[in-house]
Amino acid sequence: MRLEEGRLRRMIGRELTESRPGAADETRTIAPEELEKTLVDLDIVLTDEELGALLKVY
Repeated sequence: MRLEEGRLRRMIGRELTESRPGAADETRTIAPEELEKTLVDLDIVLTDEELGALLKVY
């Protein structure tokens, strides 16, 4: 989860949800090839080994 001014982003499983005040939540499924960038955008940095293990079960 990442809280920013006027925006909350959270990832649960494969679903990334973005919430903004006064707007409907936007949810989308993150594809395996988007996973690393999405995690980095949420300030979650994995080693290559950790990312490889995660992708095996993702």
